[in-house]
Amino acid sequence: MPKISFVIPTRNRADMIREVLRSLQAQTEREWEAIVVEDYGCDGTEEVIHELADGRICYLRLPDGRGCGVAAARNYGNLMAQSELLAVLDSDDIARPHRAARALSSYAEHGWDFYCARQETEGPLYGLPLTPAQNPPLRWDSELFKTVSYVTHSTVAYTKRAALEIPYNSALALLEDYDLISRFIELKKKMYRDSEVVVTYRRHPGSVTATHGRELRARYLHAIRGWRRWEAPSVDPRDLTD
Repeated sequence: MPKISFVIPTRNRADMIREVLRSLQAQTEREWEAIVVEDYGCDGTEEVIHELADGRICYLRLPDGRGCGVAAARNYGNLMAQSELLAVLDSDDIARPHRAARALSSYAEHGWDFYCARQETEGPLYGLPLTPAQNPPLRWDSELFKTVSYVTHSTVAYTKRAALEIPYNSALALLEDYDLISRFIELKKKMYRDSEVVVTYRRHPGSVTATHGRELRARYLHAIRGWRRWEAPSVDPRDLTD
């Protein structure tokens, strides 16, 4: 059984995913698996994976009846993963060689339910960030997270038990990652933040930030905070559309 499972949702990113998977093949920890979940894409992603010829990489298509979108793909990948530790990796980001090893060693030491770390950002800014640039905290700070979204999701790992207890909300078209973390906090899961950089976060024109306007993303953010009672409810769920 692999020590850690990387779950990678993707849609039409055959041009980027090869480099993502190569970054996993360069991990210092060799006992991993990657679950690539194709979210109704129609490009050559499956062929890229077959060319890599690595038995640790599993390609799955999101089955009919499981919904669609990144949240549904993450949930399906989490369900199919073999390891008790699951690591998030988006299909456009690059894992540093110690990404798996850091998650495993910190889990052995701290026994967390949820883990995140720091990222290096590559590429020009597309779209506008939801929160002002600032130095992120070196340790986990739930109160700060309630007002500043400082977690890059490709740095995240969690236990499979927690992931199945608290799945992603597939009704959300955006910020399903922020919503997930907010529910981990509300259910008082053990949260841990690593001060190490473990991922290169790549900005590009096809990213969520670039393809969805800041106003719509802000509506989702305020809606989620209102549901958690972190701020006064101010968004009607019916307004969470383009």
